[in-house]
Amino acid sequence: MSNINSDLSSIAAKKDRIVISLSAKYSPKGWRNSFVIMLIITCATVLFNGWLFFARYMPQRDTVVFIYSIIIMAFSIGCLIFTIFCFIKYKISKHKLPKILEDVVELRAYSKLEDMRQHVTAYSATEYFKLEVSFEYNNEVRIVLGKYIPGIREFANREISIFFSPKYNEVFILKD
Repeated sequence: MSNINSDLSSIAAKKDRIVISLSAKYSPKGWRNSFVIMLIITCATVLFNGWLFFARYMPQRDTVVFIYSIIIMAFSIGCLIFTIFCFIKYKISKHKLPKILEDVVELRAYSKLEDMRQHVTAYSATEYFKLEVSFEYNNEVRIVLGKYIPGIREFANREISIFFSPKYNEVFILKD
C-alpha cells in the first residue's frame, strides 16, 4: 500500500517540475482558463439570445429578430460543443500523463531555437517558438523537434533539464 502511495507522490512530484511537453499535448496548467472563458461566452450568448427572443421577438413577431436569434443560438451551441471537445481532450491527456511519467528518465539536453512565429491581433502579439532538443540516451544522440509553443523562449539556446519517456517518445521541459 505504501509503495502505491510513494509511486503516486513521485508522479505528482514529477508533474510539479514540468513546464510543458515538446509536443504541446501536456501542460500542468492545462486548459482551465480556456474552459472558463468559453463557458462565460456560451452563457452570455445564451442569456443574450433569451433576452432577444423573449423581449424583442415575442411581442412583435419580427422575422429579422428571429433570424438574429437563430444565428446567436447556433454560435452559442458551437461554443458549447467546442468547450466540451476541449474538456474531453484535456481529461484524456490528464489521465494519460501519469502513465507516461512512470518510465521517464531525467536527462540534460541542449535546446536550440529552430523557428519563431508571431501571431498579432488588434490587442496583443504572441510569440510562438519551435525548439529542437538534442540529448544522449543509451549512448545514442537523439534530436526531437517540438511544436510551436508560446512563452518558452527562456529555454532556447542553452542546456536544460528534461524528462524523456522512451516508451512514448515524449520530451518534457523541466523547471530550472
